[in-house]
Amino acid sequence: MGEESEYEIRKIDLKDKAKITRVATRKAGEIFKNTKTPDQLLIEIYANVDGWEGRIGTIPKPSSRYVSPKSKMAKFLEKYRKSPEVGMSVGAATNDKGFWTLVL
Repeated sequence: MGEESEYEIRKIDLKDKAKITRVATRKAGEIFKNTKTPDQLLIEIYANVDGWEGRIGTIPKPSSRYVSPKSKMAKFLEKYRKSPEVGMSVGAATNDKGFWTLVL
């Protein structure tokens, strides 16, 4: 048999805890190439999941203190009881492409 590959296929629907390592605010156009709202401010959430570190999600930055109950920020607040911050433990799951994503 040949040597083992240096790559591994990540399974979908894995669930794990993630620790937020960085929270940044950037314009959508700086993150995504094809966006209808390039000036929309997004909160980027980076985390460490089982030794892998990268962006696990973005949340549109609310324009005021009050947020819509259906917004991503409202869902985050309901689940984790505060805004995203470094050091927080959050849930992560792999999506249908095998990428870690924030659980809301």
